Amino acid sequence: MKKDLRWLINKTIAHRGASSKERPENSLPAFEEAVKRDLPIELDVHRLKDGTVVVFHDFDTARMCGRGGLVGNYSLERLKKLRLKGTEHQIPTLKEVLELVDGKVGLLIEVKVMFSYKKLCDDLLKTLDGYSGKVAIQSFSRGVIKYLSKKCDYPLGLISLNYRRAGFIGFYGLYLNSVSRIKKVNPDFITYYVMDIPSKMTKYGKEAGMPIFAWTIRNQKHLEHARANADAFITDTRFFDD
Repeated sequence: MKKDLRWLINKTIAHRGASSKERPENSLPAFEEAVKRDLPIELDVHRLKDGTVVVFHDFDTARMCGRGGLVGNYSLERLKKLRLKGTEHQIPTLKEVLELVDGKVGLLIEVKVMFSYKKLCDDLLKTLDGYSGKVAIQSFSRGVIKYLSKKCDYPLGLISLNYRRAGFIGFYGLYLNSVSRIKKVNPDFITYYVMDIPSKMTKYGKEAGMPIFAWTIRNQKHLEHARANADAFITDTRFFDD
């Protein structure tokens, strides 16, 4: 294990917080509930056009806010006028989340990338500067991991899945699933779709001492498979609540 990830190993990680109908995903109430349950939190970050780092999963606001628009095109003032899933809750900034969590539980931050990533990475690190809680960062983007490896000491993970099963065919599909892709990035951990584990990537990662994180556990079958094949579990907490 290259960096200390003991705070995530064998843990249930709250996927986008401990969400419910009243506590939308990636909202302050969902994060507050995860803190109450003493669960590490997985969350997603984007960069607004004014440089603010906000916590939101989708690239477009339509699904969560009922009004479409690319997150990266918003200013903070405009974004704060939106509400999550018909509640009174707003899209939080990462700074607001850090103030709420205050190191009480660890954070697994996914960097969401559409095109350019360097400004987002730089502003993410600026926002995290001075934060004393446990943090790990992950992304589907190999470029993000390589860039951040030169900029910070946080544990870094590459997110992946069986791309060929997902419809990526030909050479590109083969490359995305290849061990050489992991070797080029050399991450501290691998985050893989739960039902695609084990794979060539995860087997290589295991042999190289990289913990395997399973995403996203939503039912008993997922949970049993993850316990048999992974080291940490990114879980939709509503599965346990039902």
